[in-house]
Amino acid sequence: MATARYHAATMPADPAPDGTTRTSRRLALSRRSLPAFVTDLLADRDAVRTLVVAGAAILAVGLDPHVLDPGLPAMRSALAADPSLQGWFLLAAILQSAFIILGGFLADAIRGTWLLRVALLVLVGSSLVAVIAEYDDRIYLARLVAWAADGIALPFAIGAVAASTAGANRATALGVAYAIYGAGTALAPALILVLGVDGPAWPAFLACALAGIVALGLTRLLPERPATPPVSRAGMAVVALFAFGVVAFAGGVIGVTAIGQRLREGSIIVGAAAM
Repeated sequence: MATARYHAATMPADPAPDGTTRTSRRLALSRRSLPAFVTDLLADRDAVRTLVVAGAAILAVGLDPHVLDPGLPAMRSALAADPSLQGWFLLAAILQSAFIILGGFLADAIRGTWLLRVALLVLVGSSLVAVIAEYDDRIYLARLVAWAADGIALPFAIGAVAASTAGANRATALGVAYAIYGAGTALAPALILVLGVDGPAWPAFLACALAGIVALGLTRLLPERPATPPVSRAGMAVVALFAFGVVAFAGGVIGVTAIGQRLREGSIIVGAAAM
């Protein structure tokens, strides 16, 4: 009896008259229990592969710790002790916005998977530097480099998801991508504070580096996209440059009392020139 049960459990299921096996029928039934918008997306293999790779990259970007975030307890204490630091936080926000704008242009103009690989590799490297140089001046350079990598990886990943889908599938895939990014940005502050308010933030940087390594390994699954026609690149560059100019000009004007005179004037001049 035991031998019979063993052979029954290990033998493949008999095919049904229509040629399907018991396992495939169960899989089909499980898919039927899912909402239609989910099954439609899962039916597109290229879209699913793109979403997996892009989701991993987006998670790595979301986990990138914002250690200069004024909402963190340590930063609030620093601001209370020296209110002039507001200007530097504002400058950091301007730089991050600039990297997103210019990185979005590069990601849409080039579209090569190698660009995402380079961005993730830089993000991993800068995060590992931050792990060992958290209390060193190198942390500021590492953060600047990481912002540049984020500015390329995030728009590239979102653009890849949008380009690989259409219609309702695009809305579903983008919803999943933004949900992953939200989860990463929500988890990052918790990882910064996991060793206490005044403790080191290396667990957050390490988590970002590990997520980046996983995303880097998955990029081989990403289908290649055709590059943007050269005719379209000039218009894209103008729009990106104008958007950067608006951000820089507004940052200089808003920071009139917060940042140094030279820094304020430089931001306004650069912004006006870019517009």
